[in-house]
Amino acid sequence: MKDYLVIGLLLLLAALALSANIWGYSIYLLDEAKNAECAREMLETGNWVVPTFNYEIRTDKPPLHYYFMAFAYSIFGVNAFAARLFSVVFGMLTLLLTYHFTKIHAGEKVATYVSLVLLSSIGFILQFHMAVPDPYLVFFITAALYSFYHGIQRSDKKWLVIGYVSIGLAILTKGPVGFVIPCLVIILYFLIFRRDEWHSLHMWLGLVVIITISFPWFVMVAMETDGEWLKEFFIDHNIERFISPKEGHGGNLILIPVYFILMSMPLGIFFLPAMVKTLKRPFDELPIFCLIVTLVVIIIFSFSATKLPNYVSPALPFASIIVGKYLSESKSDIKRLMPWVMILLIVSITVPVIITHINSDLILSSDWRLFIGLPAGALIGLVLVWKKKLQAGILFTGLSSILTMVVLFYTLVPRIDQQNPVRLSLGQIHYVQNLTAYHIFNPAFSFYLRKKIEVFADKTKLQTYLDQNEDVVVLTRSNVLSDLKKFNLDTVLVQSDLFEQTKTAVLKERNQNNLD
Repeated sequence: MKDYLVIGLLLLLAALALSANIWGYSIYLLDEAKNAECAREMLETGNWVVPTFNYEIRTDKPPLHYYFMAFAYSIFGVNAFAARLFSVVFGMLTLLLTYHFTKIHAGEKVATYVSLVLLSSIGFILQFHMAVPDPYLVFFITAALYSFYHGIQRSDKKWLVIGYVSIGLAILTKGPVGFVIPCLVIILYFLIFRRDEWHSLHMWLGLVVIITISFPWFVMVAMETDGEWLKEFFIDHNIERFISPKEGHGGNLILIPVYFILMSMPLGIFFLPAMVKTLKRPFDELPIFCLIVTLVVIIIFSFSATKLPNYVSPALPFASIIVGKYLSESKSDIKRLMPWVMILLIVSITVPVIITHINSDLILSSDWRLFIGLPAGALIGLVLVWKKKLQAGILFTGLSSILTMVVLFYTLVPRIDQQNPVRLSLGQIHYVQNLTAYHIFNPAFSFYLRKKIEVFADKTKLQTYLDQNEDVVVLTRSNVLSDLKKFNLDTVLVQSDLFEQTKTAVLKERNQNNLD
């Protein structure tokens, strides 16, 4: 098949999978809401230096992804589609970049397998559906490391410069992690393969490029906030996040490897045998390079006290190259593949069962039919592999995963969204003039109400506000409701925040008409 036809098909599949219904459900995840609202406030205020949430300084992330979201808002309006649009774009670019890179260094056949492994990965489709910085980070880290490898293999300095530019942009997307991961990978790669060629990295040139791209914004934000942004970002959101769990997202060392396998499903189930085969061929540089990337990501975040599934996302393109290369070379090795195909089938059956019973108020038992595509695809793939039709079996398994995810985004995700506490209460409080919050509130309220919500951390000050105003609605969380027992407030709504361990509470003064 001609190259442009393959690329066109890949982009079509990627557009179908990554953009599936990105407009059809709310910005409701806490991280999505904070990032999307921060971009909206940047566009509204015209302050492109200091990120804010609820019109107060937000120190969680650097601003690059906010700029892309704000640009989309300026064209399509402030909505879920615009907030998620460039995540989809960067997902498509990551896939295209992976295909092109693999084709150059391993051939078209391997590149096709790799693309299917990556695009069918559950984590890849999920991650590039979200209005968060990770899709941008994944792309820039991928671009940086592909450029370095290609530049080193070709002794072409311009590709190294592109790699350094990508690191600078990765830093502007998520901070130190955009520098640490590529640099550790390159150091390990050179220690293994090119100990006498450190000069070929042109590190001083690279340092100048990285500083030129990333340093000016950090200087400007430091000046405008008297150093507060830098202090909070580097200490609280990097050092503290690494040494102590944040927002209840902790776990033991095994959790990140488990996240990695789940995020790379279904074809990522072959990563372990592919890794073993890679280690048996230590002089095959491409898979070893990709293994270094994958292990660096897994090990770094395994030792981080805070652990989230999205942390493994930068490893997915490189793990896909290892798996895709393994599968493309395993046509005559059916007996060794069969146990792993059986594991894939078992996991494909058990994971939906676990999901459909993990939270009955979000996913009803009748929804099990929505998950049938993945185990059905794995079963048919098993039969095809058994009949020595490996290529057809892998293709069927990968496409069934993509189709299943598309179906879920058009059916199950909007259905879950109906239980979103912000959605349930938004229409009734949208026009409330005196809206406030006690301690903390669901950030999606800010994105949809598009106004500052005054937050009180002191009960006395909240009481004073209630005495001075009428028809007040108070947003908070259920864990602090006991503080408000003696207030002249009725609890109107207590509802779980989706996929979080918290519950949103909405209260009103007793002299108001019922919100419901």
